[in-house]
Amino acid sequence: MKNNKFKLLKIAVLTLGLATTATFGHTQADASTIHEIKKGDTIYSLAKASHLSVSQFMQVNNLTSTTITIGEKLIIPTTITIKKGDTLYSIAKKYDTTVSQLKHINQLTSNTIYTGEKLIIPTNVIVKKGDTLYRIAKNYGLTVSELKAINSLTSNTILIGQKLIVAKNGKTESVDENYDASKVNVEVTVKNDFTFDAEEPRRFIVQYTKNDSYFSRIEVLDSKANMVDVKENSIAYLKGNKITEYSTKRISHPFYQNAEFFLHGTNSKTQTNIVVKEIDGKLIRFTIHYLNEEASEGITPHMIDILNTTKVK
Repeated sequence: MKNNKFKLLKIAVLTLGLATTATFGHTQADASTIHEIKKGDTIYSLAKASHLSVSQFMQVNNLTSTTITIGEKLIIPTTITIKKGDTLYSIAKKYDTTVSQLKHINQLTSNTIYTGEKLIIPTNVIVKKGDTLYRIAKNYGLTVSELKAINSLTSNTILIGQKLIVAKNGKTESVDENYDASKVNVEVTVKNDFTFDAEEPRRFIVQYTKNDSYFSRIEVLDSKANMVDVKENSIAYLKGNKITEYSTKRISHPFYQNAEFFLHGTNSKTQTNIVVKEIDGKLIRFTIHYLNEEASEGITPHMIDILNTTKVK
């Protein structure tokens, strides 16, 4: 009989279309996450848990003092472990940044890096009370003009909870600002043995007809949805599962690439993927359910292929 752990990994790799670099071998530290300050947290303890110095942790979170407040949300940044053969140039090219920005955010004084050390990768920040474009840009080695261009901003106004891209060569998606989510229509191209139906305004479902444990829900999010809240809501939905977040830059399947975030939950019987991405200017959340069974290898990839045909208008 096959080892259950091996079976789970095999099903997940086939289903998700992960790159051959074995994303399942990485921890949640490989993707930026939001941490809500709780009693007992200190800048020192959070920095240590993130494998960062206090000054680095303060820099990526745009902090000017070590005082933090219970309930405040801070970024646990994307980090990578340097491998043999890596250079700042190759890493910068892979992660849409520059050598100078990597050196700035990692407080490096030369281009020399060492195997086994960790590097902070600039990805995004969540605007908090007191932040300004100037302060964020300075912390991430950018000019205000560069930060505005990356995020397609036409003014210096930013809002608490707003997500900003801080990778120097990154770019934001174009999301319609004022669409009515309840009036958005969703279409997919179905395959044999699958159905597609509207459940209610803004919610649709792809269902496998031979086993109703295989289904995907497609939800149109509000145009001004706060991604921090959406992610926290998604994590709450996965309660009771082992939850992992994956970097969407390291996955080969086109459905998962460049998503806002990708969460994977697993338990002894089922697996669930939650993916939020922009499609045709609208924010869409996909919740994909499937079983920990060999049959998933022949079912779930087809369901994800269907989801990858999603069009909204």
